[in-house]
Amino acid sequence: MRTRSTFFASIIAAVAFAACAGADSPQLTPPGGDPATPPAGTGDATGQQVTVTVQNNMFEPQSVTVPRGGHVTWSNEDQANHTATHGTGGEAHGDPLFDMPLSPGTEASYTFAEAGSFPVTCTIHPRMQMDVTVTP
Repeated sequence: MRTRSTFFASIIAAVAFAACAGADSPQLTPPGGDPATPPAGTGDATGQQVTVTVQNNMFEPQSVTVPRGGHVTWSNEDQANHTATHGTGGEAHGDPLFDMPLSPGTEASYTFAEAGSFPVTCTIHPRMQMDVTVTP
């Protein structure tokens, strides 16, 4: 019994320490940007990870910015199947960088290795469009 109490006390102490340690963690800031204020109309450009919600046959937000090496995660919160596909108008671009199926309740991520502008579409619902801008 005493070992179990010591074990749980250790776990609680470790969780409390981790929570306190993260409070002063540095934030990544884009060049010339304020980490608390992402550019208007875009996703969070301050970190390496941006999440796009897929719901009501829309990508939200419809424009995101990440630094080179950043990740975009598409989270399907809709009741329908979708894709996150490098392309436009429901069509993949030639040999697309990514073409990920998104069943309801699932998510998929892509890491952008190169700077540039990347259109994203859903091959099931051609009107679903968005843009990913990757900064150098």
